[in-house]
Formats: sequence, structure tokens, C-alpha cells
Amino acid sequence: MNRSVKLMVIACAILWLGGCGGFASKQENVFNNENRLLEVGDSFTFSNKKGEINEEHAIIQYSGFSGVYTVWRMTSQEDISLKIKIQGNNKRGKFKLIQTIADQQLTTIWSGEKDEEVILNIPKGSSAIKWVGQKAAGELNIQLDTEDGLEVEPQADLFNGELFEGGLFGEE
Repeated sequence: MNRSVKLMVIACAILWLGGCGGFASKQENVFNNENRLLEVGDSFTFSNKKGEINEEHAIIQYSGFSGVYTVWRMTSQEDISLKIKIQGNNKRGKFKLIQTIADQQLTTIWSGEKDEEVILNIPKGSSAIKWVGQKAAGELNIQLDTEDGLEVEPQADLFNGELFEGGLFGEE
């Protein structure tokens, strides 16, 4: 009986560890899966994160980020141009900022390489801006110059009140 219990515990441990590894691997495979990135739901993991998201900016320090996270959902009453200022440094892994549009279009806005100012075309209707990572670590500050007729809904629950302190963007 003692031997049976030990074997059962070992089998459960193997299944549990195998299941966790499969989940992490699934998150890492999202990076280049355009069909998955166009879907509405998010699926992500972080080893560590802190920051803040609101209607006008998103600031984050992150490590161990894999998957896709929707930062902003946007609804526009007409076609507009939106200026986005991006300051960041992806130190490890892969990271990109993308725009998805309701008619199944995906555009890479930034790929973690340098500070940029981008003019983004926002069509009438629904769209979203998302973070996509694969074992990524770094810092990012995104500023939106919002326009009349554009409703920006931040997905601010990621940090649960953890304010950003220190790092590259320590002015907050």
C-alpha cells in the first residue's frame, strides 16, 4: 500500500508539472499566431509586473511576459488619426505593440526596439491596442493624444492598484 501511494503521488506530480509547462508553452506560441491575436479574449502570463493604465497612458515594467493582453479597447465615431508616443526598452525575449480592427486586420505598431512617435489610423467602429510577448522583459511608456469622437476604454485591472515606481520612467 505504501508503494501504491508513492506511485500515485509521483504520477500526480508529473501530470501537474506537465500541465503547467504546457500552459506556459501555449502562451509563448501566441506571439506569431495572427488568428489568435485577432481574437477578442486575452491569454497571458507575467513573472513580474508593475505599472498603471488609464485612458491616456500605459506604463509598465514587466518580466516573464508571454501571451496577449488588450491595453485599450477603442470605439470611434469616424475615421481619425491618433498620435501615440512610445518610449520603451525590451531587454529580453520578444515584445510588440499591435492594433486590431473589428474587420480582422492586424498592424504591428512597435516591436520593442526604439522610442517612436506613431500616427495610427483608427477607422470608424471598434479596434484595440494590445501587448504581445514571448518570454519578454523590459519597460514601456505609451502616451495617447486622444481625439474627440474616440472612446478609449483602458483595461486597468492588470495592476490592482500597484503604482509604477522607479525605472526608466520614474517621473510618476
